[in-house]
Order: sequence, then structure tokens, then C-alpha cells
Amino acid sequence: MMYSRQSSDSFSWRISSTPFRPDCLSSGLPDKPTEPLGISELVLPTPINLIRHAESQPDASIPEADWPLSEAGQYRAVYLRDRLIDAGIEWIYSSPYKRAIDTIKPLAEAAGLIINHYTDLRERRLKNGWVNDFVGLVRQAWTDVDFALPGCESSAAAQQRIVRTIEELVNLHTGDCIAVSSHGNIIGLYLNAIDPSFGFENWQAMRHPDVFKIVYNNSCPYCDTEFRFEDEGTPHV
Repeated sequence: MMYSRQSSDSFSWRISSTPFRPDCLSSGLPDKPTEPLGISELVLPTPINLIRHAESQPDASIPEADWPLSEAGQYRAVYLRDRLIDAGIEWIYSSPYKRAIDTIKPLAEAAGLIINHYTDLRERRLKNGWVNDFVGLVRQAWTDVDFALPGCESSAAAQQRIVRTIEELVNLHTGDCIAVSSHGNIIGLYLNAIDPSFGFENWQAMRHPDVFKIVYNNSCPYCDTEFRFEDEGTPHV
């Protein structure tokens, strides 16, 4: 999967088959200024480890936000810790959902960092209650960006929320390395905002857990396509 940088100055990002190409998208590398920048104008890149939670254990008898990790998910959360412990992470943010918190908890404990709960990192609400054909519902939401069941969130609204939220974190911690633990649907919508070619099939290919390395450089986010989170040696589920 390939991702390209997009300007973060626009909140008009929508799921689309036509890529949004602002001026800062001339290449997959950080822009080179035509004239030397003064010290006050230099902005350090802000790396973000965008993490999809490990496998959860759905249970129709409890609220979705309280679903725990499965046994395999707990194992992979430890593996995630081992993969990211030397990544230089300075701040950890998480969705308030239990599965997202428990995914990042081993890393936070090993690194001596606090998990900051951030409500707008929650998963987008597609449904109220249990739905048998969840994948079909997701497909419909990717096809029709304004589709939303009563009391739920459309893809368009959820995408604007996650773009705004990531930008808020970047503005708070410019130049620092951040880890963000969230959910597959909302992360997929964020990746689609960076590159509209990311679609439903790419969402289906995401793993539990998965990690996407995003870098904000001069307000332009792009995905480090050379990085791939490998889960060799962990249980296949």
C-alpha cells in the first residue's frame, strides 16, 4: 500500500476516488525550501506511530467500549511493546475503549509513560447494538460517505474528526514522537485522508494490531511506506 503526503490546512478531505493534491505534494519526500529558513521558521518533523488495537473478544452482553483483548490479542500487545520500545516514543494517547488501552498498556509500562485517554480517538459508531453483517455495513459506509444509521456517525464526519484530532496532538507535541492507539475504521479513514486510494479493501487487509508510521513535516502528513509492522512469531488469527 502506498500513501502520499497531504496538506493539513484543509478540512475538506473526503473519501474520494480523485486524489487531493495540494502544493506540498510534489514528492514523497519533505519539501526543500527555495531559500534557507531562519531558525525561527524551522519546524521539527513530528513522527506518529498510529496503532490499530490488537484482537479483541467481542461480547454482545457488554458495551462495545468494554470489550477486552482476546488471549491472542494480549500476546500481541506484548509483542507490540517489544517492537516499539526503542522507537523513542515520548507521548502515548489512546482511545478510551478498553481494547485500545490494553493494547498500548505493556508499552506504556515498559517505557514509564502515562496513557492519555482522548475521547475523539474512539472508533466511529456504525451501529447501535449487535449487527451480524458488520463487514457489509462497513462496505456500505465506505461506498456512501454520508451514510449513517440513526444516532451513528458517517464516514465523512468521522474522517473530519480524526484528521482534526491528530492535528491537535501534533500541535501539542510538535517535534516529539507520539504513539496513538485507536481503531481500524477510524484509522482507515485517516489514511484515506492522506491518500484517497486507501479504501475498503485496504481496511480489510489491516491486522490486529497494525502500526502505521505517519510523519508531519511543515504541516504536511505522509506515511513512511518503508516501514511495515511484521507479526512473525505471533499467533495467526
